[in-house]
Amino acid sequence: CTGDGEAIIRSALAHEIDALMRHAGLPLEQACERALAGLDPLGTAGLIAVGAGGGIATPFTTPAMPRGWRIGDGPFECAIDG
Repeated sequence: CTGDGEAIIRSALAHEIDALMRHAGLPLEQACERALAGLDPLGTAGLIAVGAGGGIATPFTTPAMPRGWRIGDGPFECAIDG
């Protein structure tokens, strides 16, 4: 997670994503989006989340978020905005 650190800590953002996946049965991307939506009144953030099956989610609530990742021996991936 990156962004407004106080807001991320207060909302326990990573824990909230885990809980939404384990207890609500949401897929990784939806859990990330819902957790970020709950952060809205406190601040903005972005994250790179990796699911148990290797899936990647990179949502953010800022205008842009530079990010990059690589899965196994696959190609390097990167993005800046949506």
